[in-house]
Amino acid sequence: MDWVRHLLGGDRSPLGFKRLRGKSKLVAEFLQSHPDLSAVKQARQHGCAGWFVPAMADTGNKMSVYASFFFMDALMDEAPELSVGIVGSGQAFGSTLEDRIAAGLQQMVKQRGLDFIVSTKGDAGPRVSFQLTDYWPYSTPPSRQTDDGDEQAYRALGRGHLIQPDVIVWKERPLTFTKVVEGEARPFVVEGRQLFACISGKATIRSDRSQSSRYEGAAMSRWRRARPPHIVVVTAEPLPSRLGSLAWGLGDLDCVYHVNLSALYDSVTRAEEECGRRARKTSGSSEELKDLVEHARLKDVSQLFDDLFGEVLPPG
Repeated sequence: MDWVRHLLGGDRSPLGFKRLRGKSKLVAEFLQSHPDLSAVKQARQHGCAGWFVPAMADTGNKMSVYASFFFMDALMDEAPELSVGIVGSGQAFGSTLEDRIAAGLQQMVKQRGLDFIVSTKGDAGPRVSFQLTDYWPYSTPPSRQTDDGDEQAYRALGRGHLIQPDVIVWKERPLTFTKVVEGEARPFVVEGRQLFACISGKATIRSDRSQSSRYEGAAMSRWRRARPPHIVVVTAEPLPSRLGSLAWGLGDLDCVYHVNLSALYDSVTRAEEECGRRARKTSGSSEELKDLVEHARLKDVSQLFDDLFGEVLPPG
């Protein structure tokens, strides 16, 4: 799948610009010094008047502002036929990113003939639940449905509120359990829902959001009753230091995926040249980004499908 065009195309692209309510000195500085940048010119052509900035930018951080503009510039060079305009609030940006990631994965699952279901919180219908204890390996085995341990796990997983992944991958399958009857262990099979992957969509990474993703991953690993699902994060965050705050971890997450790793590296190196040593020191550098990539802690979103489904894909 061409993820750049999948994420940029259509009426509700998750990658675009947001309007600023007030004047930002850093944004003004960039727009005045880069009037001919293709991202700036195309944004103005598609309704971005006044003060605007890429949706993933932190307007109080110079490196973030510069890297975000350069990132959008690289994306537009890769897909010049697509128009990018205003995306609205950061929250809308994040929810649209989740929807696009889910739609892309579901399309690829269908193309490869897999029987998994990809769901987002916006999906309607009784079959879709975002309460982890409705899925194995977090549900109580049917042989112990009345056990107090179910309530303990339910509390630890936030009673269905603290931990609710943005995107889940699951399937209906036979699950084998064992019950002791009259001193004899007897296996039996029931149909159940197996949770295969939990995907968190983070438009950007701030300290609180970073820690919440790691907390969720740690809790899900701790309270599983069998092999845990894949636990990953997809983001458009432009700063290496913030990516590192999430990607460098203690095994809470499988991996962090960026919406376009090539454009990210190009934008960070360009921003480094213009922002100076002080900005690089506080926001991270291309060297830190290189370390994250080469240690396989940060990957491109194009690798997500194979990483999730590589073990279950039919040969050929």
